[in-house]
Amino acid sequence: METSKAQYELRKVLFLRLSEMQAKNPLVSLRGFAKSLDLQPGALSEFLNEKRHFSPSLQKKIINKLSLAPDKKQTLINIIENDQETPVSLDRVQIDTDSYHLVSESIYYSILCLIETKNFVQNTNYIAERLGKTEAQVIEAIHRLERVGYITRDSEDKMIVGDVHLMTTDDIASMSLRLRHAENMEAAREALFNLTVDKRYFRFETLAIGQEQMPAFKKAAQEFFDKLVTISKQSEKEEVYEFCFNFFPRTILEDKKVDTLQ
Repeated sequence: METSKAQYELRKVLFLRLSEMQAKNPLVSLRGFAKSLDLQPGALSEFLNEKRHFSPSLQKKIINKLSLAPDKKQTLINIIENDQETPVSLDRVQIDTDSYHLVSESIYYSILCLIETKNFVQNTNYIAERLGKTEAQVIEAIHRLERVGYITRDSEDKMIVGDVHLMTTDDIASMSLRLRHAENMEAAREALFNLTVDKRYFRFETLAIGQEQMPAFKKAAQEFFDKLVTISKQSEKEEVYEFCFNFFPRTILEDKKVDTLQ
């Protein structure tokens, strides 16, 4: 099955814009997003799920509603005018979709890590209870992990963690990482107020640094991450933990440039 490049690019822009809005404000809904584009919610939902195509004129109307940067807007207009027939394999669409979810949602890597724990039970209800998810979420996540090869099964149907490197476009990777960071921070907040100190570790340090030191800080953080991974392999695994490292300015930077989808 195939879709045109114009349809593919517009879907990607809409999907990322909606995700960005929801990351900033969880109350943003598909219905509200559709209304801002003068679309019916059902029509937008079908388009995002590859069940409907939009005409070139409607595609242009939507782009004009998105308030994109001029160069991004013109690029999309050019694609709409010239690439309605250029095919994009739906396998590529699926890879981008799978990659987005695998990075942006913690459930996937949590399942992979849980499989490695010593008392793991291969049962979707058990996995759901251990991760605080619904069984439906677990079933969907396992299907996606199997589709991309992160999970395989042996002759006895036992799940085995594979080793696969997904490739996706930079904008999808950027947005999915932001959403994952946001999810991690919310999960950390819950842990801060709901777990005793012997079950968690929080620490902060406020420093004054020069901007030229940022590469050295990032390098040191990466080396620390690598050391933690090595330590985690030295004993039997019982629980799944998330280690997050946030390093950001408390002062208002003179250079306020932000990497956005525009």
